[in-house]
Amino acid sequence: RFPNLVGERNIINQDFFQYTANNPPNDFDLVIGNPPFNLQSVDGKEIKREPHFKKLEKDYGYKSEIKIPDNNPALHFLVQAPKLLKNDAILCLIQPSGPLLYQKDEDFKRAVFGGNKLLQILDFTKLADVLWGEKTVATAAIFLQKCLPDKEDVVHIVANRTFSNVNKIFLELGHYDFHIVTQDVALSNRTIWKSNLIGGGRLVGLVDRLFKIRTLKKILETKLDNGWKAGEGFIYSENGKPHNYITGQPYIPAKALTKDKLDEDEIRPCETELFHRPTSELIYTPPHILIRANIGVEKLIAHISDKYLVFRNKIIGIHAPQNQRNELEKLLHYLRDESSLLRFWILNTSSQIKVKRHTVPMTEDFMNIPYPDNLAEIKTSSSEKILINDVLQYQLNNGEKELLKNASEPQIKVFSKVFCKTLNSVYRAEEKEFRLFKILDAGKYFALHFRYTDDVFSAKTEQTDDLERAIQEIIPTQKRNGKSSHTQRILKIYGKDTIILSKPKQLRYWLQSIAFRDADETFAAYIKTRYS
Repeated sequence: RFPNLVGERNIINQDFFQYTANNPPNDFDLVIGNPPFNLQSVDGKEIKREPHFKKLEKDYGYKSEIKIPDNNPALHFLVQAPKLLKNDAILCLIQPSGPLLYQKDEDFKRAVFGGNKLLQILDFTKLADVLWGEKTVATAAIFLQKCLPDKEDVVHIVANRTFSNVNKIFLELGHYDFHIVTQDVALSNRTIWKSNLIGGGRLVGLVDRLFKIRTLKKILETKLDNGWKAGEGFIYSENGKPHNYITGQPYIPAKALTKDKLDEDEIRPCETELFHRPTSELIYTPPHILIRANIGVEKLIAHISDKYLVFRNKIIGIHAPQNQRNELEKLLHYLRDESSLLRFWILNTSSQIKVKRHTVPMTEDFMNIPYPDNLAEIKTSSSEKILINDVLQYQLNNGEKELLKNASEPQIKVFSKVFCKTLNSVYRAEEKEFRLFKILDAGKYFALHFRYTDDVFSAKTEQTDDLERAIQEIIPTQKRNGKSSHTQRILKIYGKDTIILSKPKQLRYWLQSIAFRDADETFAAYIKTRYS
């Protein structure tokens, strides 16, 4: 509870930026708030940002020391609020997560996170359509301490879509929603936040590996002098300029590009006459690859055409000279053959998908896909393929709804197979290895009993109405190592040659990709308790 502050000196009735521009006393123990993301006048009309902040500079001398992306008012508050704090005091502000975490402005992130100690991020991005009524905006609560960063890790907590969260019953956070980020990585790794948003764990390493591979943009830049050109199609504007190489030319709508073909029956003369900005005539000129600017339901949608076709900005065109058509075909085969990996990459690196829009990447996202000389560089292991498949299946096309359903027994057994295989890659000795021994069905929970043994058996399922008693019979309390147990709706118990995992039945706890994270945590627990 806060004390009664009526009449106290720290109730301030003044424009925030006027106050911070006049060297305010840094005597606050705590600054918390939800600053405005947009500026509005008294009558509710939106105020343009740039003139507003220029007026603040003229009237009060206010000017941000750090360049603010898109002059976002909330980010202005984030930069200025630490000035009010005592040394080592704490700030917590609700912020737009897009420009702060997921967009590509690394200078701004480094300036904010490098000048203060980032403690924790409570990320509400996946609940953008839930928290703020009609205004669908991705947000996060940012916790900063007024001191220089040290070696202490940052906690990135992602609020996923659960029944409780979506229905505003209470904020429900589970074990797998917590991700640890080092201070150095927070300042230097631009994809870490998106990887955590998508699932974290081993995804981070996979994305980091792919990030080091040459991009499509880089190879296209080397080909510009050879007559190549890439770009998105035209945008209509009533205040724009005419371009006769577009108006009246054969026009193909985005819907004509399907996963199987380019439907030429949809082609018709372009009636648009005025355009927002000039686009290169070359992208409409054959031979060219047409890429639908969508991540697709099953795969990326791309086709090669030998006809002059104009198109809107929902299509990306890549043109090559006729004598280099074979290289264009090579790129087309790559986009199709490696579609799963590339869709995974776009999902994990796009500042739009899962943040602002669900399936619509920007042209930049396609240009930044990995495109190596040697395809061995993008070869994925069986475990990486599992990660990719889980992400594509459950993070797109309303797949998250499936995660709230109960896992089936076959799905539990697949989880167990991945969990055991991962542990056995280290612990298998002669005929002895981890095997699923028993599935305990305890109403709202599954508890999996694994044994490290050379016996061969088929796992059986048992019903129980007293999970604690069943676990007690397997691993008595006095034989457990309490330091290696974690209870937070999830129970992990490690005994000699025995492991029990107890988790809610929802599928999100029993994905194959989660099996890797459970196995990695088991490795850490065994090393810590010297069971290895």
